[in-house]
Amino acid sequence: MPDFEFKRHFRLTRSTFEWLCCEIVPLLRRNSHEPGIIGLAWEQKIGASLWFLATGECFRSIGERFGMGESTVSYALRQFFDVIIAKFLAAKIIFPNTELEINGIMSGFKGIGKIPNVIGAIDGSHIPIKAPHLFPVDYFNRKGFYSIVLQAVVDYKKKFLDICVG
Repeated sequence: MPDFEFKRHFRLTRSTFEWLCCEIVPLLRRNSHEPGIIGLAWEQKIGASLWFLATGECFRSIGERFGMGESTVSYALRQFFDVIIAKFLAAKIIFPNTELEINGIMSGFKGIGKIPNVIGAIDGSHIPIKAPHLFPVDYFNRKGFYSIVLQAVVDYKKKFLDICVG
């Protein structure tokens, strides 16, 4: 698929996907003890996991899309999360062009809310707009007005970590 479509579906660029695969495939290989899904490409399992995170689609649909059974999608997702947590939630998380100190953020949230392992607070808001001429129904929300949704993630200091508007 073209790069723009890849990013739209997976919520990251193809180069970031390839970087992530290079970082975690060796760990997935080392941690895998289940013979049932050895035949699948690791990139396929990572892609299915990222698709789940990006879309929230059900395991059955993801399995059909990626050529896996529902239980295989579930197992691949669990493996993916285990490796991501082990690799990136250590002292620092380092993504291309980004460096977040996760332990400091988790300690800050634990001090505020007494909930362990929190790395961000997420919320959304409907931003009112005039009804667009093209596809106005796509912008009509459940609250009865036209809007664009804003979603944000903040750290314990209320510093924005991520914003998505659309």
